[in-house]
Amino acid sequence: MKTIIKHELLDYKEIIIDESYWSGKLNVSIDGKVLESLGKNKFLYTDEENEKHEVVFVGSYIKGLVMKYKDQEIEIYRKFKVYEYILIGIPFLLA
Repeated sequence: MKTIIKHELLDYKEIIIDESYWSGKLNVSIDGKVLESLGKNKFLYTDEENEKHEVVFVGSYIKGLVMKYKDQEIEIYRKFKVYEYILIGIPFLLA
């Protein structure tokens, strides 16, 4: 699933997050620059002043995804509410 966001924390630069459905692997780029992977959910971002910052992603598409950058959090996907899980399950119960 490919998600594109812009946030004030990164001066409204385009953040592209591509998460694999099957493995949960993330591919992240900011303003067209692909971030260097430090692990499954950790990336290294180099800004305009050549300062390196660690970007960490916590969660997943289903659990809610949060990006941690400079001790602040950016919500990428919100967590499902309980009633949303119930609505998802109703068609399976009726089948």
